Amino acid sequence: MAENETTAPTTPGRPRAVRLTIAYSGDRMELVSQQSVAMKVPPSDLVEEVTARAGFMVDLKDEQDHTLYRRVMHDPIQRDVEVFSPDPQQTVQRAPVSEPHGVFSVVLPEMEAAQAVSLIGPPPPSAEPGFGVARTEAIQQPAREIARFDLKPRR
Repeated sequence: MAENETTAPTTPGRPRAVRLTIAYSGDRMELVSQQSVAMKVPPSDLVEEVTARAGFMVDLKDEQDHTLYRRVMHDPIQRDVEVFSPDPQQTVQRAPVSEPHGVFSVVLPEMEAAQAVSLIGPPPPSAEPGFGVARTEAIQQPAREIARFDLKPRR
C-alpha cells in the first residue's frame, strides 16, 4: 500500500476527494500515495458494463464490487512517442516505447462505501511491426481491469 498517505482536516460542508498517485513500469502499476483533499470532483461518468466500453476509466468500488463512481479519461500510459526525421520532407511518426514508465494522478470523490479503485483500460498493444495498426486495434478492443488497489480508510 502507499507509504505517504495523508488526510486533510475535515471542514463541514466542504466537498472531499481523494488524490491517488499511481506509478507504472511496463504492465506493472503501483499505488504510490493516497491523499485526502478538500475539492469538488466532476459528476460520475455513466456506469455501465465494462465489456461494452473501450478506452480508459477509473472506478471506485464498494465491498460487493459494485461501481460507485466512474471517471473516463485519456489513457495516461504513454506507450508511444513522436519521432522526427532529419529529412524535412518526412512527416512526424509515432514509435513504440519498449518499456513505458511514468506517474499519473487521478482525483476521485471521497466516499465512505468505497473500498477499492479499479483501473480499466485496453490491453497492451503488440510489439509487432506495424505498430500504428496494432495500437489502433488494441484501443478498439473491449476494456478490461488492468490494476486494482485497496483504499485506506479515511481517518
